[in-house]
Amino acid sequence: MDNRLSDNAIFGVLVWIILFALVVFELVIVSRRLQDCGFMPLFSILVLVPAVNGALILFLFIYPGQKGENKYGPDPRDKDREIGNDTKIKT
Repeated sequence: MDNRLSDNAIFGVLVWIILFALVVFELVIVSRRLQDCGFMPLFSILVLVPAVNGALILFLFIYPGQKGENKYGPDPRDKDREIGNDTKIKT
C-alpha cells in the first residue's frame, strides 16, 4: 500500500510540473503574438483567466499582425527583409 501511495505522489508531482511548463509556454507564445499585433505583452496574463482564455486565443488567431516594423522588431512576413549582412529574402 505504501508503494502505491508514493507512485501516485510522484505522478501528481510530474503532472503539476508539466502543467506549469505548459502554462509558461502559453504565456510566452501569447506575449509574442501580442507584440506582433502591437499590443503590450502584459495582456498575456489574461490567458490565466479561464473565461477570457478562449476568447483571447481566438482573437489572436483572427487579428492580423502589424504590417512593417513595429517597436518590437521587423515584420517576419516581409518578403524583402534582410536576414544577414548581404543576404535578402526575395520571392
